[in-house]
Amino acid sequence: MRAQLDAFARATRGDPTALIFQCDLLATVASFEATVRALEGGGPVDVEPVSRV
Repeated sequence: MRAQLDAFARATRGDPTALIFQCDLLATVASFEATVRALEGGGPVDVEPVSRV
């Protein structure tokens, strides 16, 4: 999924709307990855909320 986000970033470089969309996606991916790691390890899910600008 990260490779797809990188490709999207390269394809839309300079587009402010795409940048906002990409930041949203990155936050979602980071949250998902943290949840999966916690579930796999049996530990608590430690994800901080993302503030929007």
